[in-house]
Amino acid sequence: MATDESAEDIPAGVHHFDTAEDVPFEISKYWHQRKSIFSRYDEGIWMTDDLWFGVTPEPVAKKISSDIASAPASKRILIDAFAGAGGNTIQFALSGRWNQIFAVEKDATVLACAKHNAEIYGVANKIVWIHGDVFDVLAKKLKFQLKNA
Repeated sequence: MATDESAEDIPAGVHHFDTAEDVPFEISKYWHQRKSIFSRYDEGIWMTDDLWFGVTPEPVAKKISSDIASAPASKRILIDAFAGAGGNTIQFALSGRWNQIFAVEKDATVLACAKHNAEIYGVANKIVWIHGDVFDVLAKKLKFQLKNA
């Protein structure tokens, strides 16, 4: 694994593979498609081994973002309930359609990947990052709203 960053900066379990020889066999077919997953992969995208199996490929994330953007103009807040590596969240932020974007992720290491990946795309500051289980986050918010209704 070669990267521009020191090993101390990368959380345990996070990788940026530069060459096919560095990639574990189980994820090699996904790594070979890396530029369709993140077009800017070579700029230092972070992934865990598990993220390769569930990340939304960039063209699909762009389509999802485009489709969601057709929501009524009065809808200006978006919640990505399962942020993962940030594929969808990044596209939502790049669209410029949303006043606020909240990205919720329960795994701290995965959230670190999403934040880092959003930095590569220049949109990390457009996203509110929440570490937690979305069901717990929503339950607390709903309980607060019901109590104060």
